[in-house]
Amino acid sequence: MRGVDAFLKGIQGASVRELIEGPKAIGANTEFNKILIFEELMDSKQIFLTGNTST
Repeated sequence: MRGVDAFLKGIQGASVRELIEGPKAIGANTEFNKILIFEELMDSKQIFLTGNTST
């Protein structure tokens, strides 16, 4: 039960950390005041926790 609790309490922080580090790793987001915009809609091939595939 403690392992499940630790996972549920840590997933938000891990998600936010990857939202910062992921784009930086591909050279798309080097500063906090810049955003990442895709040319095409995403599909199931991209690996995002909550990727929006309709807008």
